[in-house]
Amino acid sequence: MSVLYSKPFTVFTPTYNRAYCLPRLFKSLKSQTYTDFEWLIVDDGSEDNTSQVVESFYSDCNFPIRYQFQAHQHKKTALNLGVRLAQGKLFLAIDSDDELLPDALAILFRYWEAIPNLDQEQLAGITGLRIDEENQIVGTRFPQPIMDSNSLEIFYRYKVKGDKCGFIKTEILKQFPFPEEIPNHVPEGVVYTKIARKYQTRYINEILLRSYKGSDQITHYKYQLQSLQENAEGHAYWASQVLDQEMDYFFDRPIWFIKMAANYTRFHLHIKKKGCSLYYPLQTLRAKTLEILFYPLGCLRFLLDYRRKN
Repeated sequence: MSVLYSKPFTVFTPTYNRAYCLPRLFKSLKSQTYTDFEWLIVDDGSEDNTSQVVESFYSDCNFPIRYQFQAHQHKKTALNLGVRLAQGKLFLAIDSDDELLPDALAILFRYWEAIPNLDQEQLAGITGLRIDEENQIVGTRFPQPIMDSNSLEIFYRYKVKGDKCGFIKTEILKQFPFPEEIPNHVPEGVVYTKIARKYQTRYINEILLRSYKGSDQITHYKYQLQSLQENAEGHAYWASQVLDQEMDYFFDRPIWFIKMAANYTRFHLHIKKKGCSLYYPLQTLRAKTLEILFYPLGCLRFLLDYRRKN
């Protein structure tokens, strides 16, 4: 039985200590030419004044805002909670330091409504482009103005680069939740690969979103370099999923798979160094073979990480 949703769109924002940039995102939502959406915010345990900033939005908006606080459990848990709470049929995740261009939701709705209902059933959603602060396309455009494909073909065969922006049907995201049993950060690719194996996505060369380099981005990068052990489980799991589920595309991007095979060893060594017993065994012969061939490279990358950290 299909779920009845009260809105076409849920614009979802996971946030953590980003009170300073939420007003810019809020302003972009107020500027939307299409207004039949809700804004759902999951605060992942912020220690700043995020709740007060969100509260200040309530009296000055033409769309419903819902705010949910949770203890700090990382983005994956916030996303799962957002999907469960969503009242929109179409789920558009926007980070707190981005902004939607004024016609973004109108463009997405127009393209979606132009698709026959039977074809909509075969699609996960619609994905468009984003620009940076200098109004330059992030990465590359899609090879055709409008095309149906999936995220694996887009990355491997069409060599499309850069982050994009789009929605996925809420019901599909409910089928593929993030693994919350893995501690800390889990790359989003572990979910997108599963969706790509079952559903197509419509890709459009329309600009929908502007990304900003937050003032804390350099600090965040340094933090990542110093926290490889903390996030090793999620990255080891992601590497195992890539090697087991995406090797059909090996000859499209062999260097990528060599890198992931090395990362599989690299992050498992971080897990062992951390004193954990977690292990994500490879399931296919070709994945195991690639991991063995590039085991020395993975060891070298681990040693370089450890040297950099210290």
